[in-house]
Amino acid sequence: MSDLAFHYDRTAAAGAAEAAPTATTSDLVQQLLSAEQMRGERTDALVLLCSAVAIDYELGVWDTATSAFVVVATGSLVAGTPSVIPWPYQGAQMYLRHTNVIGAGSRIRAVQVRAPSAQLAATLAAVATEATLAAMSAKLPATIGQKVKAASLAVTLASDEDIATTLTNIASHVQRTPIGAMSAAADSGQIGAGAVEVGPVLAANISGDDLYLQFFDAGALPADGAAPDYEFPIAAGQTLEPHLYGAAFATACFWCASTTQGTKTITATAPIRLGAGTY
Repeated sequence: MSDLAFHYDRTAAAGAAEAAPTATTSDLVQQLLSAEQMRGERTDALVLLCSAVAIDYELGVWDTATSAFVVVATGSLVAGTPSVIPWPYQGAQMYLRHTNVIGAGSRIRAVQVRAPSAQLAATLAAVATEATLAAMSAKLPATIGQKVKAASLAVTLASDEDIATTLTNIASHVQRTPIGAMSAAADSGQIGAGAVEVGPVLAANISGDDLYLQFFDAGALPADGAAPDYEFPIAAGQTLEPHLYGAAFATACFWCASTTQGTKTITATAPIRLGAGTY
C-alpha cells in the first residue's frame, strides 16, 4: 500500500488527542479529489493507514449545508494493516485526527479507491501484512543451501568450487587492460598476444580514403583475399569504436585496413591509428 498516491497524508501531532477542527482552514483538513479530478471515476471506498503502533481515529467531512464538520467514522488503526470504510463523498473536505495518545513521527494516510468497500475490505483481510521488515525476515529459513557464512545470509555456490576459485573465475571476466595508447599510423597490427578476448577498441582513419577495418582470428596476418572474421567501414577522417567487446580470438587477433569490403586488400598508406584493450 505504500506505493499508493495518498490523497490525505500527514504527520500527526504527538501526545494527547488532536482537537477536532472547526473550520476548513485547519491544518488537519484536506481537500479530496472530485470525480472529475479522478478522470471521471467515482470512488466507493476510503482506505486508511497509519505508521504508529495503534491510533484511534475520527474522520469527518465538511457539510456545506450547515457549514460544519460531520463525523462520519471512528475506529482504530494498527500499523501495516489497512482499514476500509464506505466513501460516497466526492471532492469533500475532510479531516482525520487521532483521539488517543501517540508518539512522535506517526503518519496517518487515506486514499480514495474505486471498489465496493465490503469487497475491498475482504480482499485486504486475505492479504498477509507485516508491520516491520524484521517480522518478515523472521519467517526466512535460518540457512539457505550448504555453505553458510556467519552474520550473513547463507548462500550456495554454483558448484563445489571453493570461494577462491570462484573469485578467480570472476576476475577472469573483469576488464584487465583498458584502451591502450593509440599506435603509430599503420596498415595492420596485432591486439594482445596469442589467444585473446578483445575489449574496447578505438581506431582513427587519418587518410583521405574510405576504408574497411578488418579483424582476423589467425596465427599471422592472412594474405590478401582472405575473408575477415569482423569488419567495420571507417570513413576518411573518422574515429571509430568498433563493437568488439568480448569477442574471443582463439588463435590471435590481427587487424588491417582494407580497400575492399568482404575480403582483405591491404593498403600501403599507413592510414590507421589504433588502440585496444583486452579482457
